[in-house]
Amino acid sequence: MTKQAWMVICVFVVALGSGMLLGMGVARAPQAARGGSWIETELHLTAPQREQMRDIWQGVVKSTGQHAWDQRRALSKEREEAVEALLTPEQKKQYDALQKKYNDELAALSQQREATYNHAVEQTRAMLTPQQAKRYDEILAKGFHGPRRGAASRPSETRP
Repeated sequence: MTKQAWMVICVFVVALGSGMLLGMGVARAPQAARGGSWIETELHLTAPQREQMRDIWQGVVKSTGQHAWDQRRALSKEREEAVEALLTPEQKKQYDALQKKYNDELAALSQQREATYNHAVEQTRAMLTPQQAKRYDEILAKGFHGPRRGAASRPSETRP
């Protein structure tokens, strides 16, 4: 395998990984303020329409949830194994080094993101009344890390 082909494979793997990270980030970003999603507000939906809308989209969320991510991971693993099978032992060493570097950098980014999030949580808690802070802590204790962003929310919104 030529050096050029090796580079194409590496670029492909990095691009795929970046796309997955971006998708995960988009999935974790916040949704519209309380009272409904932005689309509910924009369309001036009635209460029954909001319920119908939620029923429709909850089905989509269920069908594209954890099972879909598991399928993606399985496909990714299968592709990864197929790519590795194409490599010579020397290329495999180089590839492993690239993977380690990527994983280390990814872990550093995750730690940075988590630290930024934790700082924002502390800043938020500091601005709340004691009663609000207690409720905020209850929400966070349930594993809430901000609403999820999907097709029905605005990209400029931020976590609580």
